[in-house]
Amino acid sequence: MNARRIWTGKGKVALGAALACLVLTPVAASAQNRNRAMPPASGSQEDDERPQPHQTRPLPDIVARVQATPPYNDMDYIGVAGFETRSMIYVLRFLNGRQVVVVHVDARSGRIVGRVP
Repeated sequence: MNARRIWTGKGKVALGAALACLVLTPVAASAQNRNRAMPPASGSQEDDERPQPHQTRPLPDIVARVQATPPYNDMDYIGVAGFETRSMIYVLRFLNGRQVVVVHVDARSGRIVGRVP
């Protein structure tokens, strides 16, 4: 007899309201997340080149960019010495005469961040 009272009268309305809250809350939250995921529109080309966090540029593009930059355009490219995952930096090696030059390049932006020697 108690179970029958829940489905009649006020119990049915309360149950319907609770179910509506459970169903509509994830829909509203996902709509807000979709709006946040869209980057703001801007006409700046620099903003378009900036990658998202944890997004790296392709290695051939990075190597080509470094090889086109003086003084590395006069050096011979040897290869990749490694990748530092925490800082997201490629370590590239170039040969300048008889001396090996190690170049550190940001994998996200493609910018040179260091050089040894």
